[in-house]
Amino acid sequence: MNQFIGVAFVVCILQLITVIECKTEIPTKHEKLVTFIKVDYEINKNLMSMKVDLKNNTNGRPTVDLDAELFTEIPDELYINNIISRRVSQLEYHALIKTGRLSLCDFFKNSDREPFLKTLLRNLETFGHMMFNCPVKKGKYYLKDFYMDTNTLPSFTPTGDYRVDFAVTRKEKDAYVPIYRMLWYATVSY
Repeated sequence: MNQFIGVAFVVCILQLITVIECKTEIPTKHEKLVTFIKVDYEINKNLMSMKVDLKNNTNGRPTVDLDAELFTEIPDELYINNIISRRVSQLEYHALIKTGRLSLCDFFKNSDREPFLKTLLRNLETFGHMMFNCPVKKGKYYLKDFYMDTNTLPSFTPTGDYRVDFAVTRKEKDAYVPIYRMLWYATVSY
């Protein structure tokens, strides 16, 4: 950085000698932007209701509002499958990260095992009231003006189109009963 300032100063002096106007500016790092394109979802209507709205916030940033109501308490048998994919063609996404079936209740107790999910949930909880402990109580949950904080993305995240697919299920006897599934489509750009 000091070398850049020194070189910029010398260039300015040389330009001043030849009567050319010069401004010294230190280049700033480009910030990534996450733009939500679409949010699709499916719910188990016997267990919950949900409404999701994608909208432009006052600052022009696409945000997501989510209102949900859980009709019954869900005990410790709560699971999530999470797949993060990047678009490779017009109709095809390639999976980058898969968590497999993960016990959400175990995750809530020890979130360091899944760093991406930990980061996503930490980001979500700043925008509303969501379910982040077990048992999950029946009641209303919401997000208001949610957007993805780009500081939570790894610095090496490439630009492009992404899909985050997560499904939440609960275990009943020997079967996994769906609660909800969401597909978040977003673009990462500069």
